Amino acid sequence: DRIYILARSIPDCDINIATYYPTAFAVYKSNKGKMFYCIQHDETFFVHDPAEKKNVKKSYQLPLRPFVVSYWLKDLIEKESGQKITYVGSASNQEIFFPQNNKQERTVSAILRGISWKGDEELIKAYSQISQKFKDVRLRIVGNEQSARQLMKKNNFDFKIEFFMNLSNPELAEFYSSSTVFLFVSHIEGFGVPPLEAMGCGTACVITDCMGTRDYAINNKNSLVVPIKDVDKITDATLKLLLKKDFRKKIEINAIKTAKNWRWKNVVIRMEKIFNEK
Repeated sequence: DRIYILARSIPDCDINIATYYPTAFAVYKSNKGKMFYCIQHDETFFVHDPAEKKNVKKSYQLPLRPFVVSYWLKDLIEKESGQKITYVGSASNQEIFFPQNNKQERTVSAILRGISWKGDEELIKAYSQISQKFKDVRLRIVGNEQSARQLMKKNNFDFKIEFFMNLSNPELAEFYSSSTVFLFVSHIEGFGVPPLEAMGCGTACVITDCMGTRDYAINNKNSLVVPIKDVDKITDATLKLLLKKDFRKKIEINAIKTAKNWRWKNVVIRMEKIFNEK
């Protein structure tokens, strides 16, 4: 019912873009403008009902013009749909996310969402190990303090975390820039923007191999890439960056170079090209 209501609500337009599988059906039903589908994730990952998973896959079969934000999604959706998928990529805002020259030593930072597949529990476990092996480390989190406290209680952890809430993008850039190491430990990402933002701010990152970050994260060159859910590897990579300053400096320099290649201008050019196709 919601699909039909949304379809009727879409005004006349030149370009009509779905951004999530229910809206893909609504865009198709509206039959207005050039119809596109911006696929930003493997959406079967978010639904648990088997019938709903089938609907997600059916959305990939609709006669819309799909485009994706990462190469792994391009491969996945081409396999699911049997049609050619256009890659447009993603980016970070380099007018905001650049080095702030406020780097602090022994400071490890992360974002905690209160969502299990974002790697919240692995993050807290890694923080516990890091605090035990590096006594004067400063551990910081942007995000859900209640979830973090619950995970600490669940695992009988007792260590100090500094929490930051509701940061604006400029404040987030300062947060990234002041970090010695930024951790991104998600299980799966359509693209994964936060590490790219942190890299743009000149911060060495430990990134789990969560698919979307493969577009830009290169192990031992511009970041340290570790297996998903592997707390020991997350901890070891973090300690390596904390302890080996020369190695970390090389990672930071390459991280800045990498982030500069991921500009919104390039994404816009690719999108305009597909919008103008006959």
